[in-house]
Amino acid sequence: AQHDRVLWQDDSFYIQRKGTFTKTPFYHAGLFYIQEASSMIPVEVLDVKPKDYVLDICASPGSKTTQIISKSQNQGLVVANEIRRDRIGRLIENVCRWGAKNTLISNQASTSFRGLTHFFDKILVDAPCSGEGMFKKDPDTLKYWSQKNVYSCSVTQKTILEDVVGSLKVGGTLVYSTCTLAPEENEENVSWLLKKYPGCFEVETIKIKSNHFGSNGITRYENKTYNDEVTKTMRVWPHRESSEGFYVAKLRKLKPVPKNEWNKKEKLKQIINKPNQKLLGEFLKKHKLKIKANEVIQIGYKLYWIGNLKLQDIKKLGPMIKPVYQGVHLGNEKKNRIE
Repeated sequence: AQHDRVLWQDDSFYIQRKGTFTKTPFYHAGLFYIQEASSMIPVEVLDVKPKDYVLDICASPGSKTTQIISKSQNQGLVVANEIRRDRIGRLIENVCRWGAKNTLISNQASTSFRGLTHFFDKILVDAPCSGEGMFKKDPDTLKYWSQKNVYSCSVTQKTILEDVVGSLKVGGTLVYSTCTLAPEENEENVSWLLKKYPGCFEVETIKIKSNHFGSNGITRYENKTYNDEVTKTMRVWPHRESSEGFYVAKLRKLKPVPKNEWNKKEKLKQIINKPNQKLLGEFLKKHKLKIKANEVIQIGYKLYWIGNLKLQDIKKLGPMIKPVYQGVHLGNEKKNRIE
């Protein structure tokens, strides 16, 4: 029905019972994904095109990553990073289920990206936050909320932004989002970014297909005053909308940010191996796969074909990115065979 549609996202609908859908084979085959409605706004605003190079710096569990892959039509390059090792498995599972052929997943700190200069067309910072927007859906999250955590998240968010802004191309788009309502984690951080890098960024007005959704960012909170430009950002209030609380800001990079002491390339110990060429040759021949041996890498015991990724792009990322998933998962090395 028309009233069940999510107005700002094509091919999206509201559902009543999540469990009914997650138990179907269609979900496990990657035909659809279940995601909070307001959570779809950041990628819609990011406006990914098929040939874009995109960084999703805080990617797990992969809701927005799979959205980005869809928008890119499996072309270009998507780097999905997650710092927490205990969350990386879910991200890999969702990206793999989605049928990605243009995605590289890394498990590292955002500081590793400081060495990349003017590389990405689009960057999404869906930052870890205090989660105030989740109170409506899950009252138990109130137990973990504290003002101290709000301040801690605000510091972490600023660090992540500082880590990635240098890797965005001039003219590129940065979307910053959180699922919290705390101004310290939202308008304050956008205002801080504009002050820290004067003239380097402009805030763009957020436009989505539903004109009567959300409200403007606020310029005052308690004894603090923020840059007037934050009125172009969007707040989603859970008591006003049919979705959870959210905050979204869209910025365009106008000129390079000043280099700092972190601009040095951070070399990481690589975990990529060259597959056993004999076993790989037998495997490719047996399954009649038209894949070149030099397009296959091995991470641990898992073998990956680069898919729609380009070798030159992977080489540019070089020692700064330590992939845990790259392209298409072909198989696993077993004793004397690849399965």
